[in-house]
Amino acid sequence: MSRSLLVLAAISVVTFHPSPAIPENEPGCRFSLSPNSMAPKILRGDAIEVPVRVLPQPDSPVAIIEADLRQMSLTVASTGFEQHGTGTNAIALKNISDRVLTRVDVAVQTRTNEGGAGDIVTSRTALEPGATAQLQLRIGGGSGTARDGVAELVLLVESVEMSGCYYKPSQPWPKPILVGR
Repeated sequence: MSRSLLVLAAISVVTFHPSPAIPENEPGCRFSLSPNSMAPKILRGDAIEVPVRVLPQPDSPVAIIEADLRQMSLTVASTGFEQHGTGTNAIALKNISDRVLTRVDVAVQTRTNEGGAGDIVTSRTALEPGATAQLQLRIGGGSGTARDGVAELVLLVESVEMSGCYYKPSQPWPKPILVGR
């Protein structure tokens, strides 16, 4: 019986072929950046009770230039947070590289010291150098722990694809900002 298990294991090893990984930040990912001196414009309603910011990513080939989050609710109490979408939100992007971008993933995350919740919106439309795009996002519901009301809403470029390249910009995560309660 042990010999048949050994043969079965050998067949499994021989026939198993994992799919090749997409190279991350490979030499094919070389690109030049145009300076983006615009601070992102954040539109938010009174239903968002925490600080909102765009994570600085100086190595990203795409910039988040505007976020309209007025169709989102995010409340924080001394022990937790709750977020809900109340309609469609929008995120405007600009390609600040010299390459055509074929996919951009943008994350919208409620962050706390204990973790968080979030959504990702994806653009699969080719974005030429210097061009802008408007992404539509319906925020789902979520909740989590936010000890002493510590939370923030952060937008960031999660990943970018261009011909022959998968690129993940830096994500320097500082601690969340204290929200007084």
